[in-house]
Amino acid sequence: MKFFINILVLCLLLAGCRHNNEIDRQLTEAESLLHTFPDSVEMMLAPISLDDNLSDEQMSKGCRILSVAKVKQGKTFITDNYFQKAIRFYESEKDTTALLDMYQLAAVKMRWLGNQDSASIFLNKAIDIASNVTNPTKSELLIELSNMYAMPSLKKNYVKAISHAMEALNVSQTKEERARALHDVGLFYSFIGDNDSTAIYMEKALSQTDVNDPLFTTYALNYANNPSSDFRRSVEYLNRIKTQSLGKRITLGFIYLNNSQVDSARYYSEVSRSMYNENPTRYSINTYNNLRLLDQSIGLLNKGIVVPYEGTVTNDSISEVTSIQKKISEEQRDYNTRLQIQLLQSKAHRQLLLNIGLGILLVIVIGVGIYVWQSKRKYLKLKKRLDNIKVEQIIAEANDDESDKSLDLVRSRMDICIEQFRESKLQAYLDKMAIQYRNSGNYPSVKERETAQKILISCFADFIVDLKMTGVKLNTEDIVTCIMSCLKEFSR
Repeated sequence: MKFFINILVLCLLLAGCRHNNEIDRQLTEAESLLHTFPDSVEMMLAPISLDDNLSDEQMSKGCRILSVAKVKQGKTFITDNYFQKAIRFYESEKDTTALLDMYQLAAVKMRWLGNQDSASIFLNKAIDIASNVTNPTKSELLIELSNMYAMPSLKKNYVKAISHAMEALNVSQTKEERARALHDVGLFYSFIGDNDSTAIYMEKALSQTDVNDPLFTTYALNYANNPSSDFRRSVEYLNRIKTQSLGKRITLGFIYLNNSQVDSARYYSEVSRSMYNENPTRYSINTYNNLRLLDQSIGLLNKGIVVPYEGTVTNDSISEVTSIQKKISEEQRDYNTRLQIQLLQSKAHRQLLLNIGLGILLVIVIGVGIYVWQSKRKYLKLKKRLDNIKVEQIIAEANDDESDKSLDLVRSRMDICIEQFRESKLQAYLDKMAIQYRNSGNYPSVKERETAQKILISCFADFIVDLKMTGVKLNTEDIVTCIMSCLKEFSR
């Protein structure tokens, strides 16, 4: 029985080790695919995220990878119950690389929930452990913090935004970082009406940016849209844009219109309208409103008449909040669905384990039963042989047969008693007590000696009965001593 239990425990331990190794393998594979196939990573880790048997390290790593995968797909991770626990784990381990990711993710999460102060705290924590060689760098994180104070859906504070953007400029190490910081400083100045400062900083940003850089288009458009920007420089920067940009054409229309070049403005208005009509769903409401305003300004639309456009009835702030709420609702719906599936799978898994346990228990019971039955069968077989020999001996003695035959029968009975002794495994027990005595000098306990004596007497009960029938008065100790002496002689 003990052997079967040990085997069962060993199987469970091996199954647990195999499960942990499989989880580690999946996490490693998911991390390698994170930046190229985030959707596949989410599918791989979704079942693991609901597993309650993960170690703290596995849980934290899975939480971090899954959250990054969702962000890369434009999804939320509000329902992740292990997020704060993962942050505490990495803080206790002082894993700055993982903490850099977790603090950024926490800031994003707080921003979705509209908690700007908490988002700022987490971003500042990320900034404290970032450097010029981390990804992202300290400058990039400061830019992210500055932009948070200018987001439409949050409480705007352009003074703080400018301050953090200036910090990013001071710690920047590359042309790209300096250009981004300069552009954002100029953009924030435009929000508070300081157009002269806007023109200065944005022009500096453009001087640091290569024409092939995708951000050059953004910087050029923002510079050209500033009332204090130089007309010729604005046209020059816009003409450097190599892509077919609708924003570029609308902006050129406004610039020419503001400089009384109505024909050029009308040309760009018509070109912009044609480009917009090819795929109106591709562009934002701001683009549509700017195009409509350009048309109105050059007299293509009746002044004061607003032409409605389907799907453009909300401003950017409301649109951003609505988009986040929709993503959160979708995430909660998916989470509830996965939780229901996990509960059903868990119930089925428990039932399967119960069935396996009952099956193993049944096998053990059957095995023990067979063992007991075989032992009993062997005992009955020996007893039957012993009874047959006794009958033969009685018949022989009654017929006054030769003493040799009678002696052979007695030996046969003794052989059966010795066989019973071997089956009882008492010899190993006696050897163990002898070794114990040699090593420690202590005799076995009274209980152990009594147990051994009872087994020995039960094995040689038939022989003992014959001894007592001779009429010789012998006590139990003498009989046991006699049997032990016979066994010792027999074993030589």
